Amino acid sequence: HSKPYVIFTGGEPLLQLSKKLVEFLKLLNFEIGIETNGTMDLPCKVDWVCVSPKDKDNFILKKGDELKLVYPQKKIDPKNFEKLKFCMCSSFRDLRSKPKERICK
Repeated sequence: HSKPYVIFTGGEPLLQLSKKLVEFLKLLNFEIGIETNGTMDLPCKVDWVCVSPKDKDNFILKKGDELKLVYPQKKIDPKNFEKLKFCMCSSFRDLRSKPKERICK
């Protein structure tokens, strides 16, 4: 059976997400995901981190499970993000058939 899953999204969820809240949800057996713009560091480890930067120079969280770029954007060139450490699913079909398998760069 799968665990209950909660995803924190924004505005910017790291303005409210605390280590205390994460620890409480972990005690209740939740898996925790977050979608952030990456301008703040995580208060503690969560299960899934999606970073969606809005400015190439204004984010500090440069690794995670998923990098999501809104493109085109005036301040974003995808080439600036190629060497960052994000794990990415090769396709949605692969994600459905093999949920634990990710391709990490």
